Amino acid sequence: MLSNLKIKIKLWLILGLSLVGAIFIQVYELQQAKSQLLEGREAELVHLVESAALNIDYFYEQRSSLGEENAKAQALAAIGKLRYDAGKGYFWINDLNAAVVMHPIQPSLNGKNLSHLEDPDGVKIFKEFAKIGKSSGAGVVRYKWEEPGSDVLAAKSSYVQLFEP
Repeated sequence: MLSNLKIKIKLWLILGLSLVGAIFIQVYELQQAKSQLLEGREAELVHLVESAALNIDYFYEQRSSLGEENAKAQALAAIGKLRYDAGKGYFWINDLNAAVVMHPIQPSLNGKNLSHLEDPDGVKIFKEFAKIGKSSGAGVVRYKWEEPGSDVLAAKSSYVQLFEP
């Protein structure tokens, strides 16, 4: 069948197939790059959370000299002030029942059980945080949440880590 086609058409077919192949390769490479960026970002989050957890460890160790409630209050205040990613990234604390203990950007959430809170994709965000804490002690949750100072939802990855003395 191809032998009956004119050379001009054959050349156009070769060019078209080459172009389609190049597009597929580019799409694949973009997906790989996106995946690598996401993995790198999540590795960075692990290190940031582990560093922040050192603050909690410090205050936990000081509880006998500071008093337990004072040590907790100072730990919450220290974590609440930490920022990263040019101030857009922050740390919060929730318990294993999906209740917010401290949220520095939305303090109105403090003390509220958010196990019912879902993102548009149906991810029960704080329930997932608590689930990871209970099951493995640490892990990543992907969800959608508002950017600080905005009501626009953005894709987020959070690394959660259980603090357990």
